[in-house]
Amino acid sequence: MLAILLLSHGSRNLAQRRQMDTVVKGMRERFPHNVLETCSLQFGKESLLSCLTRLANTDADKIVIVPCFLFDGIHTQKNIPELVEHFQQVFPNITVEITDVFGTDHRILDIISEKITKIIP
Repeated sequence: MLAILLLSHGSRNLAQRRQMDTVVKGMRERFPHNVLETCSLQFGKESLLSCLTRLANTDADKIVIVPCFLFDGIHTQKNIPELVEHFQQVFPNITVEITDVFGTDHRILDIISEKITKIIP
């Protein structure tokens, strides 16, 4: 079974958590036949490692982590891979893949452009 894990940086701000809940709801509609969870690196209900461990105790044999980050940085280049490596030492039979960050994908550029044109007549 495939599990999808949306990973945010995390925040103490409840508005950010509600926004992530909205994203999760939309993604569950797009992937209704997969387990879809969320966790954060900081200040969330559940850490990345605890969420991976919980998913390992289900029928998941593959976990796709989607870092909900705009750009690569220390978290995506170092912290997340190190946590995944630690997890895979404990659960070597579970495949874990990490998607690219959103970055300069043309759709991000479209979203930014749309937001600008809403403000500028």
